[in-house]
Amino acid sequence: KPASYFNLPGATGTTNVDKLQKVWSLMPATETDKEDFTIFVGSDFYKQYMVELANKNLFNEGTKEVAFGTTAKIVAVGGLNATGEVVAASLSNLVVGTDMEGEEDKAELVYSNETKQFYQDFHYALGVAVVNADKIGYVKY
Repeated sequence: KPASYFNLPGATGTTNVDKLQKVWSLMPATETDKEDFTIFVGSDFYKQYMVELANKNLFNEGTKEVAFGTTAKIVAVGGLNATGEVVAASLSNLVVGTDMEGEEDKAELVYSNETKQFYQDFHYALGVAVVNADKIGYVKY
């Protein structure tokens, strides 16, 4: 985690529902007002969050796509499993990135005489890069 992330040490709570609401409330309104503002959590965190909502027996628990009591979308990401990390960001502040410089990166276009067709094959590493790190919220529980 780069030091320039918007650190959210005050995003505490006794439940995952409380924690997500605190993450949302501590982020600047300039970010949370964006339509694509999203809170990323591990699938393990998300499962606990969903059980907590079910146990509250709410008349209207909202939707699975929006963190309860907020306007933030919530997305479970396998890469955050068992890390205790929560990341809050606008999707417009994230871009797909690849270095395309390693020996594992290659592209092939092959013609098959048997089928009379071209086949293409790509191998590469893919990741997410941050545009403005100071607009990304981060907390580790």
